[in-house]
Amino acid sequence: MKPRIIIPRIRLVRPTFDKRVAGAAEMTAAVANGQNLDVPCAFVVPLGDDAGENLTAGPVTQVVASRFGVVVCVSNTADERGQQGADDLEDIRDELIAGLCGWSPDDERYDRIFYQGSDDDPRVDRARIWHQFNFAAMEVIGGG
Repeated sequence: MKPRIIIPRIRLVRPTFDKRVAGAAEMTAAVANGQNLDVPCAFVVPLGDDAGENLTAGPVTQVVASRFGVVVCVSNTADERGQQGADDLEDIRDELIAGLCGWSPDDERYDRIFYQGSDDDPRVDRARIWHQFNFAAMEVIGGG
């Protein structure tokens, strides 16, 4: 799924990110410069596809889940126990779900986006919390 379509949608549904939503290439630099990063921010990263079996005896017809992640970074400096950062992540997750789930980035190609959960192991330090939320949309592909 094309990040150039997802990024403007996230900016629309989560305006507090301002323009701090980017693609995977920008994430590497942001991680390296994490202490000086303006937060909250997000990065849209492709996660690959999960393809089902061929559904027909003739030409190939498959249902594919096109997956992407939204990696979010928030501040972890508001309190010693990191509770505010965790609260911020939950609020952002709720807004991402409300703004992305049920929306199709391309009605002719994809069904509506659905939430697939998040990573089990957020990256946490005294300054930042990084967490990835995963989404997908189904598409039917074929050829032959």
